[in-house]
Amino acid sequence: MLNNHVPPIVVAEVIRNVIENSPSQLRFTAGPDAWLLISFRSSLSDEDWINSVSMDQQSWAMGMKEGFQLDVMPYMEK
Repeated sequence: MLNNHVPPIVVAEVIRNVIENSPSQLRFTAGPDAWLLISFRSSLSDEDWINSVSMDQQSWAMGMKEGFQLDVMPYMEK
């Protein structure tokens, strides 16, 4: 997923669409892999989500590797 990132213009187009059209949905995706993160969020209770975002970087990175097979540590160390 990280090696197949979308160009910033794709994200910018999503943001522009939200600003110009004021859609009522809460979450928007940019790129073909974004649904993985959205589905991950919807699979957790609010309590589990809060706990997942309040953990230390090492634990979070380990969870990304175990849950999504994403090795994010090289990107965090830059």
